Amino acid sequence: LREALDAFRAGRAARLLGEPLAACLAKLKESELRRYEAWCLQAPPTPGRVSDWEQREYFGAY
Repeated sequence: LREALDAFRAGRAARLLGEPLAACLAKLKESELRRYEAWCLQAPPTPGRVSDWEQREYFGAY
């Protein structure tokens, strides 16, 4: 997540979206990253598996 956020900020998409929208999206993803990092301190993820955090965070949208 950290690498993706850094790439977004430095990339073409952020420039094309414009500063206000890009800043808003970056803040949303920063919040997501903080929640994920906090969860990882309690229950480190298992490589190759969908974590409980990911299920709670994303599956509700579907």
